[in-house]
Amino acid sequence: MTDLTTRRAQLEQIKEDLSSAQPAIKDEMARLRAVRDVCRGVGERFGAIVGAGDERLAWLEARGEVSVDEVVCSTTIVYNQCARLSAPPRLS
Repeated sequence: MTDLTTRRAQLEQIKEDLSSAQPAIKDEMARLRAVRDVCRGVGERFGAIVGAGDERLAWLEARGEVSVDEVVCSTTIVYNQCARLSAPPRLS
């Protein structure tokens, strides 16, 4: 009889543990859903950034070789203004 009593007590303890585990499992599932949603949002933003980078690279490749004058010398007024703003003043 004591074996049955001991086994019953063990089973009652297991039943209590399982009953108390359900709210913890639901809470953990809610947390995991929140993490999943954040990861999806970050993934979408990262995908958009990578896509924009790919588009820019395709544009640059389609543009072809840049002349030395475009790299070294300013070819428009905007480039001249930018060069004046960013270049240190010349000392006389």
